[in-house]
Amino acid sequence: MKLKDLQSLLKDCKPFEDPKVELEQYTTRPHIASHILHAIDNSYEGFVGTTVVDLGCGCGALGVGAAILGAHVLGIDIDEDALAIAQENREEMNPWEDEALSIDFVRANVLELSPGMRDRLKADVVITNPPFGTRAKGVDMEFLRVASGIATSAVYSLHKVSHRDT
Repeated sequence: MKLKDLQSLLKDCKPFEDPKVELEQYTTRPHIASHILHAIDNSYEGFVGTTVVDLGCGCGALGVGAAILGAHVLGIDIDEDALAIAQENREEMNPWEDEALSIDFVRANVLELSPGMRDRLKADVVITNPPFGTRAKGVDMEFLRVASGIATSAVYSLHKVSHRDT
């Protein structure tokens, strides 16, 4: 799929209606999501036939995009309101009307997944746009620790550079 086509599809993803500041909910913009997903699909592992876990999936833009590109996706988020939007986006964003996007959602706290649960969640790729740590310092690094315990091939994560020591 061409980058412009993926970006065009993702621009219709419904964002947070009332983001929860304490959860550092930020919508992953279509431009960013499409560029990351397109790079993974064309320069790295690719998505066709892979399993992907989207940690802290929020409204689901990264997961929806990965599913459009051929992955089976499991989106995990602590917030039931975010998951409701993600589920709506899964239904609305499907470019193939005769076949549902392969995305499942689970409500769970990423930081409290047991080691046994992490083992059961093994996936080829983990993608995440974690909380940046403006409310709870280091939470983005905790997401990375969880992601590295789940991914068998690669972890792709967005971070806010201004919150890192240089």
